[in-house]
Amino acid sequence: MLGAIPFVNRIHPIILGLPFFHFWLFLGMIIVPVCTYLIYRIQKSEGSIE
Repeated sequence: MLGAIPFVNRIHPIILGLPFFHFWLFLGMIIVPVCTYLIYRIQKSEGSIE
């Protein structure tokens, strides 16, 4: 996400009432925990986590 800041640091387009940069940060706050949870579930099903 940090590497993409120079490319997403724009006001337009407006998505869901937010400038694109704020939408990008908000999207990251949603996606990262979901991915972390999915990885946890995969590791738990494989028996890697006791």
